[in-house]
Amino acid sequence: MERIKLYGLSLILFAVIVLQATPTSAGFQSAGDAEAYFHQGVSNAESGRYKEAIEAYRQAIKLRPDFAEAYSNIGYAYGMLERYAEAKEALEQAIRLDPHLAKAHNNLGYVYAAERRYEKAIAAYLQSIRLKPGYAVFHLNLGMAYAESGRLQDAFASLEQAMQLEPDLADAYHNLGYVLTKAGRDKEAIRAYKQAILLKPDFPEAYHNLALAYLDQGKRSLALEQYGKLKAFNKDKAERLLDLINRDRIIIVRKQ
Repeated sequence: MERIKLYGLSLILFAVIVLQATPTSAGFQSAGDAEAYFHQGVSNAESGRYKEAIEAYRQAIKLRPDFAEAYSNIGYAYGMLERYAEAKEALEQAIRLDPHLAKAHNNLGYVYAAERRYEKAIAAYLQSIRLKPGYAVFHLNLGMAYAESGRLQDAFASLEQAMQLEPDLADAYHNLGYVLTKAGRDKEAIRAYKQAILLKPDFPEAYHNLALAYLDQGKRSLALEQYGKLKAFNKDKAERLLDLINRDRIIIVRKQ
């Protein structure tokens, strides 16, 4: 059976949060109010209003030009908008201002990975880990870059480290399943996807990839079972999965 493309690995970007000032009724006028604009940006970003977040961060930078965390969060917001050139510019400025800002290095790695420049992504993630070795998601993202560059053993090692640091990190088990699938180890991949779902029952990509792993084993009924579970909380992704399952049946019929 031809392998149908899986959902990609989970990546995690970070917005940097710092203590903030409370805005006054007169508005933000002084350099001391830069943190208030920053907090406004964080609030906007948390609500998915990334363009408004960028504007708030830029206001913070006007008041405090060396505000590395604000540049880092601008890079985060641009990354979420898939405006990678602007994200990279902001993140590089954050790193120039504060080379020890680990989350900026991580987010720069995300941008490089989105551009499929995996060796640069690996270098950025490794730098974030050197600065903050105890952050499980940095190791998770490094594992992604290794996997997509074909370095599967390094990917396994990074994901194992992520799971040791944060045993309940569902994304790590999902990514492990993805890498195991790339390695042709579907039975182990199925166990990993199941663990991801156990930790995060509303994880659509894990249901999707679990279904495709079952299809690779010829277990269409179990793949359809994952479709039913996914449909209960995400109908759009469930219908896309059903389309792949039905397409898979067509592929099998044509090969007979």
